[in-house]
Amino acid sequence: MDLSIEIAGLIQVGDQQKLEEMLREHPELADGKTPQGITLLTLAAYCRNPQAVKLIAARKQETDLFEAAAIGDLNTLKHHIAVNPEGINSYSVDGFTPLGLACFFGHYKTARFLVNEGAD
Repeated sequence: MDLSIEIAGLIQVGDQQKLEEMLREHPELADGKTPQGITLLTLAAYCRNPQAVKLIAARKQETDLFEAAAIGDLNTLKHHIAVNPEGINSYSVDGFTPLGLACFFGHYKTARFLVNEGAD
């Protein structure tokens, strides 16, 4: 079995202990994606699994714009918008804008920042 698929399953069922063990053994998996192209960090947010979000975020090489919006990482989001202002209204692989993700996950400060910066 593909390890990214196995980790996705652990995220979905909430097996934090096994997830932490796998990430400790294979930290590069924190940068993995599902077969649909959704990052494992975003999947953890979708699964409402805050422990998995913390475990994965701590091991990622870099958090992208959409991940930052989904987990409410305002500092990283600000950095991405400063480097690439056009990204503010771009769409993630699963069809959401940064503002849409921030709103969906209830990150009001992140959403307010995006609106103030001109997000549609």
